[in-house]
Amino acid sequence: MKFESDLTFVTGYIRHGKLVGQMSEQEYADWLALEPKEREEMLWEYGTVEVDNYAIEDVGTCTDVVWSGDE
Repeated sequence: MKFESDLTFVTGYIRHGKLVGQMSEQEYADWLALEPKEREEMLWEYGTVEVDNYAIEDVGTCTDVVWSGDE
């Protein structure tokens, strides 16, 4: 029987992740003209974080267990 249960909390840290996004050629040209701090801010504006690997250090209690017949 499969089950799923909400956890009250999860703590850990990212081992490896990256910021990915896309800009038009004009936005890229604008980015090149910026100061380093402004460049970083613009990357965050256009990007999202993808987590490739993480470590879980602790979890809370299991709540609201849902069972299903799938194996």
